[in-house]
Amino acid sequence: MTRSNRKRPRILIWAAVFGIDAASLPVLAQEAGDQVFTFGIRQQFGIDDNIRLDPSSAGATYYSDTALSFGVTTENGTDSFSFFAEGVGRIVDDPIIGTDSGFRDPKVDLFYMRNAANSRLSVFANYYKPDLAFQDPLQQDDIGSQDFYRGGGTREEFYGGIFLETGLQSPLGFVIDINSRRNSYSDVTDPLLYSNETHYAGLGVNFRLSNVARGRIDVSEKYYRAENASSTNTDTRRLTFGLDYDISATDRLSVDLGHSKVVETFDALPGVENNLNGPVGEIFYRRLMPDGVATASLDTTLTSRGRETTLEFGRVYERPSGRFEFSLGAAAGEDFDARPIGLLAYSTETARSAFDVSLSRTASIDDELNQATETNRFSMGYRVDVTNVSAISFDLYLADINLVGIGTSGAGRSRGSLYASYIHDLTQDWNMVVGYQYKYFDPDSGASSKSNGVFLTLERDFETLR
Repeated sequence: MTRSNRKRPRILIWAAVFGIDAASLPVLAQEAGDQVFTFGIRQQFGIDDNIRLDPSSAGATYYSDTALSFGVTTENGTDSFSFFAEGVGRIVDDPIIGTDSGFRDPKVDLFYMRNAANSRLSVFANYYKPDLAFQDPLQQDDIGSQDFYRGGGTREEFYGGIFLETGLQSPLGFVIDINSRRNSYSDVTDPLLYSNETHYAGLGVNFRLSNVARGRIDVSEKYYRAENASSTNTDTRRLTFGLDYDISATDRLSVDLGHSKVVETFDALPGVENNLNGPVGEIFYRRLMPDGVATASLDTTLTSRGRETTLEFGRVYERPSGRFEFSLGAAAGEDFDARPIGLLAYSTETARSAFDVSLSRTASIDDELNQATETNRFSMGYRVDVTNVSAISFDLYLADINLVGIGTSGAGRSRGSLYASYIHDLTQDWNMVVGYQYKYFDPDSGASSKSNGVFLTLERDFETLR
């Protein structure tokens, strides 16, 4: 039975991937120098009785999506390259916009990495312009305040950057980290959906003090701009000194201490400026275990709303029967009292079924809202093969976000979605999926809404190795 490749939210306790997600393409086992080409085609027909999750439905939306995708990956020992492109030809009969057709949801991902003997370079660029009415943000790995929206419109996303590290085997090395992200909205009605951009530049110097100790100096600047009512600009500068020390073959301690300055200005309010500066730091401890990893971290930083401090302990278990991870901690700031945070996640897979469940809570200063928020997420998925050529799957997503800052009203929003699908292999390459979906949106202020939809999908994905 062919398994579906649905992406599920993942919260990793300890990871560093240069700030990119390289899970865009399926990869075959390939020899050095091989190229893997992937091709995909998907035809979907669907009906949704309130696709924009409006308080009062304007009527049913009928749509036909024809999606084409292409990807290529290349590895030749020191170099890795991947490219992925996808787009949708969509025909819609909608009670608001009438009959419409065109090319929608273009997506392009580009990634290159070179691992030399004494240096490492990675370059990436991602572009995506989804139609928000046809998206389910709860299926994303990470969600923010602007993912709790209702209505339609489009979001144009760009994220790109370069990471260079030299002196991997030398006493002295340098790090350059530059990236930029922009989200632009058009034809939206939700007031939370305003364009914003973030630019980051960092420079580091690494010192190999001994076989078990490494020092570093990092200086960085992050600029954030929001096209909201006050046209907010936030400039954050940091200078830190760090030390990584291998206590043993399994234990590592990392310490970073320094100073940060945050300057906030508003184009709509000339002369108004908020300045904050003070010490920042992080202590991180990691122990490799026979069945996973244990971590502990303490972090204090400055935001536009003052100091924010997070303490968290985590553990990951890797067992033949499945993967279990949890973390427990607290986050507090000048703008909000201590809030519990954490994660519980379990996943397992057998020859005929797969199950996973995740529950998490985070608390921090949200860039877009510029206020303290608390986000709760729950997801659960189950898939089982009914026969050798058919399977059924159930997926549930729940999330809510609330303002928790001192003096706030506690206003929040919640979203949820449920999918029930029957998957059948028509041939070795072609799959048919028939399913039902339910979504809801519930704000603390304003009317709640819900939608029901059914869909039929025919899809094929295949790979060639050259």
